[in-house]
Amino acid sequence: MRGTYYAFALFFYGFLALIALITVLNIVNSISMSVSARMKQYGAMRAIGMSSRQLLRMVAAETLTYVACGIVVGCAAGIPLNRFSFENMITPNWGNSWYMPWGALGVILLVMLLAAWLAICSPARRIREMSVVDTISAQ
Repeated sequence: MRGTYYAFALFFYGFLALIALITVLNIVNSISMSVSARMKQYGAMRAIGMSSRQLLRMVAAETLTYVACGIVVGCAAGIPLNRFSFENMITPNWGNSWYMPWGALGVILLVMLLAAWLAICSPARRIREMSVVDTISAQ
């Protein structure tokens, strides 16, 4: 019985880790594509006097907005779904009452902040190395 429990737990938490990895890669890819698509505009902003730091702050604001919206929508949909599932599957069989999963929410918040940091790193390097003339004249 214990072996079955551990096998199921390994499968379940492995699946959750895979979903988290896909989420992190999606955030990193979305921000990277957004920066790549706007590189010419960033070059124009640099040409008129905007600093690299200001551009990085713009990218960071976009990333954190993307992450914050994802957290809000995920919590708005996930917490009621978690409660519904728990009250229909766990409470009738074992009598445990539902509680707010603060620990899981904390881990999710940390993973999303890590994803935001990773999403900012690559564009930051590209923006710092960006030559204004080459960026504007590139087709």
